[in-house]
Amino acid sequence: MKTMGILLCAFCLGTPALQAQTGMNDRVFLKNGSIIRGAILEMIPDSTVKIQTADGNVFVFRVSEIDRIIPERVAGKSLDEQQARQELDTDTEPEEYPGYLSLYAGTGIPTGDLSKDQSVKTGFLIGARYVSPGRIGWTAEGTYFRNPVDLPSYPYAGIQEESDAWTAVSLAAGVKFELTDRADFRVTLAPLLGILFSTFPAQTMTMTGGVPIDFGGSGTIYAQNLVLSETATSATSFMYGAAFDVLIAGRISLGMRYFVSNPEYEVEQSIAGTASVMGGPVVNISPPVTGNGQAKVNTAFLFFHFGIAL
Repeated sequence: MKTMGILLCAFCLGTPALQAQTGMNDRVFLKNGSIIRGAILEMIPDSTVKIQTADGNVFVFRVSEIDRIIPERVAGKSLDEQQARQELDTDTEPEEYPGYLSLYAGTGIPTGDLSKDQSVKTGFLIGARYVSPGRIGWTAEGTYFRNPVDLPSYPYAGIQEESDAWTAVSLAAGVKFELTDRADFRVTLAPLLGILFSTFPAQTMTMTGGVPIDFGGSGTIYAQNLVLSETATSATSFMYGAAFDVLIAGRISLGMRYFVSNPEYEVEQSIAGTASVMGGPVVNISPPVTGNGQAKVNTAFLFFHFGIAL
């Protein structure tokens, strides 16, 4: 943008009677590929260019729409086209690929063990992303997502399971690459590295009606009103993935992300209630019997989101 403004100023200064001249054969090259020929009537640096064609039509273009200008006098004095192109190219990249901040919302689809073994379902997400200027640059983003957990229950067999939602926050950054040459339709691809802060949800299983629980060589107990629970616990883990984004008209953003992580949770388990051992009398398990364990969960998510660029 600065180079275009400097070129316009230089052109105006070098043409004192610009608006009065009719012996001009100027060419305005637009970024959409069009070439407008005629007499330039007015140039406002960093703003607009007004040109009149041979048939008398007057057109006004924003500087952001113009690729380059080749002013030519009938007397033969002309600005070298290649030189003008090189001068303009020195500052076109920031104009074509400006930085932007995008606020987005969408859906997160769990895959891997998180979906198969932990019964985590599709949920929602919100986040923000910054993309730096330039064809090649950097990007950074943060996303919060929450997914319900649908544990199976068997009321007819005396088993009822409940769970809180699975929640997480991801912070990631990477190198972004612009894949198109169009300012109104930008496509970017970025490999990402980051950190995942996730919470393993609290879960409970209530068993009634003499449900048998086999402890192998230790025997079998029959649950009368037994509650098995796991407390919520958090973990921090490394994550990696990729982001694919489309920016339309500089305002509307569409994106897709995929990332993988392997958080390891310290899980506290407890058993409380009443049960009978080997068909004997009912025993009240109080205080609860507790134990600790570790759960390493292969966590993978596929995100789809829609947003607004600021």
